[in-house]
Parts: sequence; C-alpha cells; structure tokens
Amino acid sequence: KQFNFANIIHKSSVVFPAASIGKGNMIFPHTLIGTNACIYDHVIINTGSIIEHDCIVESFASISPGVVTTGRVIIKEGAFIGIGAKLVGRITIGKNSIVGAGSVITKNVPDNMFITGNPARMVKQVDEGIWEKLL
Repeated sequence: KQFNFANIIHKSSVVFPAASIGKGNMIFPHTLIGTNACIYDHVIINTGSIIEHDCIVESFASISPGVVTTGRVIIKEGAFIGIGAKLVGRITIGKNSIVGAGSVITKNVPDNMFITGNPARMVKQVDEGIWEKLL
C-alpha cells in the first residue's frame, strides 16, 4: 500500500517559490529555505535554521535548531547536523555522517563520519547502522 505523506511547514517559515520540497518533511518555525534549494523526503529542519540557495538536503537528514548553510551545500541521506553548526558553501556532508553542535564545516565530510569543532576535524568513523542501534 502506498502512503501519501504531507509536509508540515510552520507559518513563520520562509520557503522561496523556486525551492523544491518533497514529501513528509517537518519544517519548524523561523526557518528559511532559499532559492533553488531542494529538500528531499522525510527531512527535519528545526527552528531558526537557514538552508540557503542551491542547497540539497537528501532524504532522512536531520537539521538541528540554528544550523546555517551557505550556498550549494549538499547534505546526504541520513546525515545529522548538530545545533548551531555552520556549513560553509560548496561542501558535501556524507551519508549518515554526524556534525557536532556548534561546528564550522569548511571541507567535504565522507560518509559515516563524526566531525566536530571549529574548525571542524574528523573524530571517528561511525557504524553504518548507528541509527538502528540507537533506536
């Protein structure tokens, strides 16, 4: 059976008309989704986050409150971005990677990596099935 998932977008959020938003997303208050940004399916974008122009957020990614991306950032499937992190333009956050709270990311992050700090550094590889283990 196929399900039709709705998006929940808080009325105080700004979603530019040229942005593309998939299905089953939760976009919390005071969030900005910029021009040509592409949000896939089942993404959480928490309060006060900014997903700037031409960014891509793939399915099942989770963006914590106060995260800021500059243009052309790609956040791959299942990635978790901690509260207040800053992602500087034209970088990719790998699939299932975890970005620590308050981190400043200026370089690409490989899949399944935990990265934190300012400037951020890679701390350790995370198991591919980490989310299943935590649940």
